[in-house]
Amino acid sequence: VAGALAWYTWRRGHVRRYVVRESDLQRLEQLNGLPQIELYTVPPSPRSAPLAAQIFADAGFVLLPGAVAPELCRDLAAACREEERAMLQRDPGEDGNRGAGRYSLGEAQKTGHLLHRPEWAALIDLDEVTPVLQQIFEGDDYLCAGAGGDFVRPGVTEYQPLHMDLDFPGCRAHPDNRAPVVTLNVALEPLTWRNGPTRIIPGSHCVKEGWSDAWDPPSQMEEPEAWRYYTFCPLPA
Repeated sequence: VAGALAWYTWRRGHVRRYVVRESDLQRLEQLNGLPQIELYTVPPSPRSAPLAAQIFADAGFVLLPGAVAPELCRDLAAACREEERAMLQRDPGEDGNRGAGRYSLGEAQKTGHLLHRPEWAALIDLDEVTPVLQQIFEGDDYLCAGAGGDFVRPGVTEYQPLHMDLDFPGCRAHPDNRAPVVTLNVALEPLTWRNGPTRIIPGSHCVKEGWSDAWDPPSQMEEPEAWRYYTFCPLPA
């Protein structure tokens, strides 16, 4: 392929060739990253919890840098690598459980989550996060329903289609746009323009005309090109 970069990976006898156009890499370097990402960022503290909750209500997410202590992040990263090794031993071809080369740690468990491990259980009640949750839910009448994580193997070049994680009845068309579910995502490695940062579309959580439990986001062919670059980067670990 002209103007492309290619590399190979080897896993237990499986060889795959990945090709990426050099022009695509240049476009990612130039455009990848949520515009004005600092507007969604709040230094975590109990005093800033109302502001964080307001940003969450408007955008559907909020960034809390440093909300998880470094020692907990180190323990969690080590536990993730342990789970990753165990999964790859069972999947030497890297077929993934979320598409080729993509993995959900929770979906690989018999229970569907990892709360049986102390590294994940330690995330349930964090000093810098709980006040924000209490503001979002207007009190402490909520519960932790599970814990997991995701990883992607090197060389995956396809975008994951946009999707909604609210996958049980009533969540997609929740009244007055209040959050029925909140997910805490912890970046255990720096998110950069080239290592597959998470995509999110600000405001796409809000109920819109015609929404129902059957509604889904647009396909990759239908979504605006700019949405491909709405990613959480750059972000430190």
